[in-house]
Amino acid sequence: MRDKPRALAVMEAAAAVSEDAAWAALHEALAGGRPTLALPDDQTARDCVVALSRCGFVARFKPGDEDDPGRQAEAVMLPLIKRMPTGLADAAGADLLAGRWSDALQLCLQYWRTHAAPGAAERAALERVRIELGVDVGGTGRQ
Repeated sequence: MRDKPRALAVMEAAAAVSEDAAWAALHEALAGGRPTLALPDDQTARDCVVALSRCGFVARFKPGDEDDPGRQAEAVMLPLIKRMPTGLADAAGADLLAGRWSDALQLCLQYWRTHAAPGAAERAALERVRIELGVDVGGTGRQ
């Protein structure tokens, strides 16, 4: 008997997803789709996003249909962008104005990962929104 794929086991354990639903989501994701899992609460969804990221999948937490990921990211980034050097702040602001909030988030994360201590409020807020929105950001500099 073959072992279950790790992502399948994660969905079953971390999110209490049925085996059939987990297989369906896995097959859809591997085929290039964007499966949606309806989970019982926000914390379970967040745990599932983190667990799936460890398996190499980029998942996104979405608490409701009315949420706009760009606005959610912007709300976290704007106060931090104001404290960044002018050139970086301008670039991140231009990305936000153009609707490229994930690019702005990447710039902010690169700056704050280098200029704030691990566990600092700035880094924690950016990392949390990155996880909740399922943004895959490369890490350069200090982690």
